[in-house]
Amino acid sequence: RLGFGAIERRRFGNDDCVVHRLDRSAWPGTMAIHEPRDGRVDCSIHGLQPATFVCRHIIEGLRQNTTCGFWQATDTTDPRPDAWCSACNEFLARHGGEWNDTTEDYAGVSLLCGSCYDLARNRNSA
Repeated sequence: RLGFGAIERRRFGNDDCVVHRLDRSAWPGTMAIHEPRDGRVDCSIHGLQPATFVCRHIIEGLRQNTTCGFWQATDTTDPRPDAWCSACNEFLARHGGEWNDTTEDYAGVSLLCGSCYDLARNRNSA
């Protein structure tokens, strides 16, 4: 389901096992987000979750199990405010520090479910 595929049967002592390998190319297809409704999205991994917005680099970091930094809006009471990576933060600073068409195009802001957001925040804040 998460990109793992069986590659062979193998015995470990008395245990007859099936060995699986994670195929990273299969991973992006598992993080499908369906249209938001009532502030929630249907994540193919976590089911119905609160909708959040993050830059494309944070999503790519989740897919590739890499870190990229995690910056978020501070003028909100939202427990999961809009978030972006360090590269986007540097780009934003070089372009006047304001979100506009140029900075938003660079960030590629996308929907992410609340549970995926929490995973990304925890991974990038550690």
